[in-house]
Amino acid sequence: MMGRVLTQPVLALLPEGAEEIAPGVGVLAGGDGGGLVTVHGLATFAWDAGDEASRRLAAVQLVRLRAAAQGQVAGAFGVDPATIWRWDKALGAGGVAAWCRPGAADRLAARSSLRQHGTL
Repeated sequence: MMGRVLTQPVLALLPEGAEEIAPGVGVLAGGDGGGLVTVHGLATFAWDAGDEASRRLAAVQLVRLRAAAQGQVAGAFGVDPATIWRWDKALGAGGVAAWCRPGAADRLAARSSLRQHGTL
């Protein structure tokens, strides 16, 4: 027997202040640099300020799970869609450790800061 697909709209279960990037998917950026991703009201991914590996993992997993399109995720995370693609390839090749090379975090933090100030 074939099940029916529900046609009702998605319930708005986003936390206050979250940006909806796809139906049912929201990103809440903390003032300290941390963040939270919710999927249909569930806190699915979170990261603290300076935890670039967890932030990247959240972005890549949203695309891999098809919760949001690559362009939507890139816009919410303040990067180019090609950056999400590179993060995905690095994750596939070397796991989260591929993002944790010595000195990489300092370079990433500097780039992120420059992007926020519009100089990169």
